[in-house]
Amino acid sequence: MEILNNVKSWVLGITQVVAALVGLAVLAEVAFGQFMGGVSVIGNIISIVEAFGEKGFVGLVALFVVLHFGTNKG
Repeated sequence: MEILNNVKSWVLGITQVVAALVGLAVLAEVAFGQFMGGVSVIGNIISIVEAFGEKGFVGLVALFVVLHFGTNKG
């Protein structure tokens, strides 16, 4: 069980670092424009949200499931 808790804490830590980096990339793109070789972080986030929106109710349920697992810390 200790191994599982270690893996869980590593995954949680990595997820938090990635979320912080995405937030930093969004702020940098707002401030400086596209800075990562023409890759638009905000454009990619908008595309993901649009993909969920195109699926109607099923997309909404899928979005809630993703958000639940992404924010569940217990």
